[in-house]
Amino acid sequence: MLKTITSAICAALCLCSPVFAVFPIPGSGGVTASFIYDDGTGPALYIGGDFPSFNGVPGTQGIARWDGESWSSVGGGVSLGGRVEAFAVYDDGTGPALYVGGSFTDAGGVANTENIAKWDGVSWSATQSFPSLSGSVYDLEVATLNEAEGPRLYAGGYFFGTSGVRKFNPANDTWQIVGGTNNGGYVLDLQQFTENGTPYLYAAGSFSSMNGGASNLSRYNGSTWSGGGLSTNQFGVVHKLHVHDDGSGPALYAGGLFTTIGNVPASKIAKRVGNSWQSLGTGIGGPQPCPTCQVLCWAMATFDDGTGPALYVAGNFSQVDGQSIYRLARWDGASWSAVGTGPGGPGQEPAPVVKDMTTFNGCGGLAPGTPEVLFLVGKFDLMNGVDNRSVAQLSACSGGVLGDLNGNGTVDLPDLNLVLANFGQEGSAGDINGDCFVDLVDLNLLLANFGNFGG
Repeated sequence: MLKTITSAICAALCLCSPVFAVFPIPGSGGVTASFIYDDGTGPALYIGGDFPSFNGVPGTQGIARWDGESWSSVGGGVSLGGRVEAFAVYDDGTGPALYVGGSFTDAGGVANTENIAKWDGVSWSATQSFPSLSGSVYDLEVATLNEAEGPRLYAGGYFFGTSGVRKFNPANDTWQIVGGTNNGGYVLDLQQFTENGTPYLYAAGSFSSMNGGASNLSRYNGSTWSGGGLSTNQFGVVHKLHVHDDGSGPALYAGGLFTTIGNVPASKIAKRVGNSWQSLGTGIGGPQPCPTCQVLCWAMATFDDGTGPALYVAGNFSQVDGQSIYRLARWDGASWSAVGTGPGGPGQEPAPVVKDMTTFNGCGGLAPGTPEVLFLVGKFDLMNGVDNRSVAQLSACSGGVLGDLNGNGTVDLPDLNLVLANFGQEGSAGDINGDCFVDLVDLNLLLANFGNFGG
């Protein structure tokens, strides 16, 4: 079971200010992707990038696994010089497995695993017959656009012969073309989102059109592409799409390099409301961080720090909505705030950045009140001044005060009864420290905070 690391500071103060835990074994190298996957032995954090090895563990070229205690190899990693960019869990009819995409010649030396491969927790296998998927995979998304067809796995990237989006057909292990871009375009991110009752697959990246659709952002309904009201400004690359609910219902958020989207002025980030877009304050800004890099949004995730779910945004920026905020920000639906001091460290070029974020809630949703954890990966030496090379962990308090399991704002008798009723149980309500087991540690934390209330 993946063990979360809660902070003694959080437990002592009973406040949910940003608390970055020290990762027990700092990593090294550039990390571009992160994902939580359970291979049957418990959920673990998988990371991908272009590192030759991670933390010196053999067989971690491009991909590594963290189980809460140590890093390990994933089937020997990918080919030397390869890069892992994307993860997704998909069931091709033989059971759920982890699909890994990127730019590599093979995974674990297995034939026909060029750029995409399947990991079942024990070994690698091919997801394609010859000829293999040529080019680079930048994102993977499982989407259901047609109920009769069911869930299908989509890959976005740059593919030789045609660029854009491919759909996996598990019946014959082939990847079908579902979107072409021109002028050397590519797709960086895919996201399913239902709008006005219709499920769409949104594709974001850098392209002049998608089968005649919009530039840099388009959507697919299972049969055709459309782009009305989606286009960004010229060179307005869309790097990331994310679905987040700020309390007014699920909405699609887009982040990247754009200054307008759907003809609406929006600096680097926007929210889709109905059939139009709206800005989030004055958006992301600040001076260009280096001569060869630009101000932009790289990543987004939803995370509850104990005060309610919020949108966390990372990228190359030093200002958000006119505030001095360095490369990591939080949007609560109404205003922006900083998340500690963000990523840092010497010798980082073009700048220390977070490239991806993944939320994990301790027990897979089995334990109400379990503190969430946000994993942040990228290229940095420090996070909030703490030594966290390439991988960092932000821990949360539950309910605004540690021990408030029922969310009523106070640590009281009902919370104590939850702990006692589930004492000795794994993955049960009453787990306060997030180790997925209700034990003496949880009881002591609750008693230490008994009578306290959130602000």
